[in-house]
Amino acid sequence: MKIDSIQYELINKQFDCMAKYLSWNLLFQKSYYATAKDELAKKCRCSERT
Repeated sequence: MKIDSIQYELINKQFDCMAKYLSWNLLFQKSYYATAKDELAKKCRCSERT
């Protein structure tokens, strides 16, 4: 799913700018969205710790 929103575009540009400033290679960008409080964690298991 592609997320078309000026907010996501601005966030991506901010990360790109920070990476350039720190001389980091930005390998990819991925936008996520969630409507419910725990929806994002359920989708990608971001909260799991190994």
